[in-house]
Formats: sequence, structure tokens, C-alpha cells
Amino acid sequence: MTTTASFPGSHTTTVTATTTRTTREYEIRGRLLEFDPDYVRSRSGILKIVQIVLSLVALIISAASYGNSGERGWACFVSFIGVALTLALLVAFVLTLNKSLNRAPWLLIEMIYYIVMTLFFLLAGILMAVLAGHWAGWSPSWQVVPAIAAALLFLCMILFGVDAVFKFRDWRSARGNSPQLQVRDAGRA
Repeated sequence: MTTTASFPGSHTTTVTATTTRTTREYEIRGRLLEFDPDYVRSRSGILKIVQIVLSLVALIISAASYGNSGERGWACFVSFIGVALTLALLVAFVLTLNKSLNRAPWLLIEMIYYIVMTLFFLLAGILMAVLAGHWAGWSPSWQVVPAIAAALLFLCMILFGVDAVFKFRDWRSARGNSPQLQVRDAGRA
């Protein structure tokens, strides 16, 4: 006589995931300062670090190219702004300054910043590509550095554009979950 055990026809599996963020608090001159080291491991933190590094490399390569009509200056300006403001945002989020300045619409500010920087990097990349084409007629070896700079600027454009899309999605989902917006929308119905 053989007995077989059968798997039940239906079953329920419950999975509970918890995430913990480690923040450290420091007191400096009587003010409490929080430090969030986990931010640099988040999607936004990693994107910011890659944007800073790539913008810095684009700045160095753009500065090393021979300029013609100001396109090198625009590329350097855009790359420098990309490094400086993205570094400032990274520091602000690591030090959780966004929590102390909670009235500011951080997602909206970041989304607008990334949209503007995407357009700026697009324009800088186009100008550097035109510069590379200009130098190709004079000396083919002179076109290499502006061509590399143009490629880096286009990569920066893609990174900032991807971050803009992420910020837009986060902003749109945060808008839909905001109790203030739900109350305001309910009053219109």
C-alpha cells in the first residue's frame, strides 16, 4: 500500500520586507545634524555620484580642447554647474538638509534642475560635436579631444535625463499620495 502526499490546491504566502535607514546624529555648535550614509547607496545617490564624476571628466576634457567660437566655454560652464550643483544636492541629502528645509518641494526642484541640465548638456554636446567637425577640416588630430568631450557631454545628458524621468515619476506618485492634494481635489467634486 502506497500513500502519496499531495500539495494543497491553494496556499497563501506572506512576505514582509522592512528597510531600515541608518542615520547618525551629531551636535555641532548646539545644532543637531543628521548624517545618512545609506543615501549614497540608493538609486538617487549612485546616480548623483556618477553624474559628478562624469561631469568632472567632461569638464577636464572640454577644457583641454581647442576652442573656436565659445563652444568650449559653454561646455566647461555646463559641466562645472553639473559638478557643483549635483555635489551640493548630494551633500544636502547625505546631511538630510532636505528634512530641515521641509517646506521646499525637493522633488519638484530636483526634477526642474535635471530637466534644465539635460537640455544644457544636449546643447553643449552638439556644440562640441560641431567643434570636432570644424577641426577635422584643419587637422584631423585636433578633432579627437572635442569628439571625446562631445561623447562625454552626451553621456551626461543621458544620465541627467534618466534622473529627470525618475524624479518625475517620484513627483507624480508623491502628488497622488499627498493628503493635501486629495482633500483639495475632493472639494472640487
